[in-house]
Amino acid sequence: MSIKTNWENEDKTVILHIYEGEWSWEDYYQAQTVKTKEMMQSVSHTVHIFADFHTTNYIPRGVLISHVQNALKAYPPNWGFLIFVIKSGFLKSLGTKIIALLPTDYKKRVFFANTYKEAHLIIQQNADKIRS
Repeated sequence: MSIKTNWENEDKTVILHIYEGEWSWEDYYQAQTVKTKEMMQSVSHTVHIFADFHTTNYIPRGVLISHVQNALKAYPPNWGFLIFVIKSGFLKSLGTKIIALLPTDYKKRVFFANTYKEAHLIIQQNADKIRS
């Protein structure tokens, strides 16, 4: 299938990536770097990212940590938080292990939530950790 990328709200403060079925690393790079960068550069305020894995448990073959780090490095300066919206215990466990390997600057900006509501609450509770 693919990764759908859109603004999550009219204020353009959150980009929503919805992962569906089986997706490729090429899909990932198009969504997480090319499309995200283009969207973030269209505004001057802080933009957060929700990566929604509710409809899939699929992760393509490859070195996951490298793909995640490459995407994080490609984000423009106005990126805020990356929040994985996941209910799967397997994906949360895998994600937690990957995040533990990231540089400290990135670790402070990556979170997990069960719902969009919880993700928005994370943004509110941690807003002082980033610059607008």
